[in-house]
Amino acid sequence: MSRAPLLAIFLSRVLFAASPGPEALPFFFVPNRGQASADVRYMTRGSGLTVQLRASEIELRVAGRTVSLRFEGANPESSIESGSPLQGRANFFYGGPSEWRTDIPLFNSVLYRDLYPGIDLRYAGAGRNLKSEFLLAPGADAARIRMRYAGAEAPRLDPDGSLVVPVGGMEMRENAPLIYQEGAGGREIVEGQFALFDNGIVG
Repeated sequence: MSRAPLLAIFLSRVLFAASPGPEALPFFFVPNRGQASADVRYMTRGSGLTVQLRASEIELRVAGRTVSLRFEGANPESSIESGSPLQGRANFFYGGPSEWRTDIPLFNSVLYRDLYPGIDLRYAGAGRNLKSEFLLAPGADAARIRMRYAGAEAPRLDPDGSLVVPVGGMEMRENAPLIYQEGAGGREIVEGQFALFDNGIVG
């Protein structure tokens, strides 16, 4: 039985402005079937961004740079589950035929289960942008969420509450978090914002 979250924190990520052409395809998620290193669980790419998802770290490749989004203090054994299947398959033709990987399914999202106690993390596409959602069970502590962008310059907050992470002369941007709680009376907006801590950690 799925767990109904009491509190959902939505962090809509606009990591790199999309442009027309192949790089502007919508995001979809491909499980690792041997086309990447063994510690990679899922992969996706779009909007000039390539993403590899590991147990407690997300590797982002943009503008010729690699940035590791690390979840400080997270569960290293967090399971990663696929969302709904999509039409189509992925094929990887690297090296000789014995190294090819074909007919790999595609999914619309992935879910990190119990990344922190009582906190799940879902990644999905939002058009040509990548969106994340932290889903909190009753009693879970959102203050446990800590993110570090290793390989990027120091993050900053814009006046509108967006998080800006400079990378190689470009900027990855996360919109100000939309936070709400579901109750008997429907959706209730909760006040909240990004917080910057020492050593470039974001909460």
